[in-house]
Amino acid sequence: CGQLAEFVGLYNSDDDECKEMLLGEPFCCPKSDSCGFCSEGLTADADTPLPAASDGVSYTCGQLAEFVGLYNSDDDECKEMLLGEPFCCPKSDSCGFCSEGLTADADTPVPAGSNGISYTCGQLYEFVSIVGSGSDDCNEMLLAEPLCCPSSNS
Repeated sequence: CGQLAEFVGLYNSDDDECKEMLLGEPFCCPKSDSCGFCSEGLTADADTPLPAASDGVSYTCGQLAEFVGLYNSDDDECKEMLLGEPFCCPKSDSCGFCSEGLTADADTPVPAGSNGISYTCGQLYEFVSIVGSGSDDCNEMLLAEPLCCPSSNS
């Protein structure tokens, strides 16, 4: 963006070079009503994969961060991107389940929770960023730490 800003004054609006520079405008000069996806930046790795979107493609957090300037906050694409925030920029109050990572195999089964559903350690670990600390779900997840991350619990 900085390089584009340096050269923008050298071209007229009808020049091909100017038209090419305008392609960078959504990234360099996002509109004030632009999509607010991870507005404070990614806190997860940019390569973090996300579940497949409605178009059937599984994007990464980094890819969504690159696309964010292309959409307004009321666009359907933005609304779908916002569903990735718990994975890409989780709030710091997320559940501390296996905070140092899994030490057991991700396929290790966990006894059924209060909802009657059995998960694996890997499935619980995927949910950790969207479950709030101190919530009933988090407290139930923490009960599985001896199975999923025995060396990291106290």
